[in-house]
Amino acid sequence: MNLNWTATAIATLDSISRYLAEEADKRTARVMEGRIITKVGEIPSFPKSGRAVPELNTPEIREVFVGSYRIVYQLDSVESPSRIDVLGVVHGSQLFENTAVWSLVDDD
Repeated sequence: MNLNWTATAIATLDSISRYLAEEADKRTARVMEGRIITKVGEIPSFPKSGRAVPELNTPEIREVFVGSYRIVYQLDSVESPSRIDVLGVVHGSQLFENTAVWSLVDDD
């Protein structure tokens, strides 16, 4: 199974880490970043375990949660996935349509 972090995914994770380091502390930022990276590492074992992103009408785009954060990823095929692209990490309080991840999946 091929797992790929998009530039947007890397940037959103970095932004979350910087925010937590400033608003909480560096340890909190490292712990949350580690939890997110660990969860992403588990996706290839169970690629269809995440739910389809409710704002979209695409079963290939799914999400798993770590605390309040949504890890959004795309499967190349729902039936037999061989590639997973991590699209980004979004805080659950954010309106999905206003996130950097939305620009990757919006077909309009």
